[in-house]
Amino acid sequence: METQSSGLSIASMVCGICALVFTCCIPYVPQILGILGVIFAGVSLSKHMGGKGMAIAGLVCSLIALAIYAIALITGYAFLSSLSSLG
Repeated sequence: METQSSGLSIASMVCGICALVFTCCIPYVPQILGILGVIFAGVSLSKHMGGKGMAIAGLVCSLIALAIYAIALITGYAFLSSLSSLG
């Protein structure tokens, strides 16, 4: 049985994986890719297109990348504020 995969599910998976890879290297790019991955996966899953597994993988990868980025951002601000209170 041949299944059709949606371009949106593939795009969400690619955006999610790229967001995970770029989380520690490049600023602001994972944020944009993560948001795009969530949007693409949501549209693909809501329209019941093919490639459900890829859409879920893209959604999970995008959400993990956004969570890591948010934790790093909060940790960085906390560190900088503790340094400014010392001086």
